[in-house]
Amino acid sequence: MAILRPDEDGQWFIQNDVDHRPFGIDTYIEQTPDSIKIFTCCGAPRDFAGSIQINGDDQFGTTITGHANLGIGGATIEVRANGRKINPADIWSYLPPGGGNFWIDMSMMSAGAETGSSDG
Repeated sequence: MAILRPDEDGQWFIQNDVDHRPFGIDTYIEQTPDSIKIFTCCGAPRDFAGSIQINGDDQFGTTITGHANLGIGGATIEVRANGRKINPADIWSYLPPGGGNFWIDMSMMSAGAETGSSDG
């Protein structure tokens, strides 16, 4: 679980401070004009992709949404404004600066998952 937030220049980051710590998601991301890539913790891919849920918080509401392609090493997230894919760096063209973030819950499965164990 982690909070993915854009700074005032539209550069996204995983929030990691006294009040917010990621769990199972690395703080390193890769941002391109098409998407944001996040990675599983410690850079170690899991054996099976699990699930991902992305929820907009604060002013993101239903205007700004995240759509993900989940793989065993992480996820690639497209940012959309009013249903249209946008450059993640242009987020503040659609909202006032500081207007929101994504809460991401991503789980992956390691060998042994068939017995019920998993890594988050």
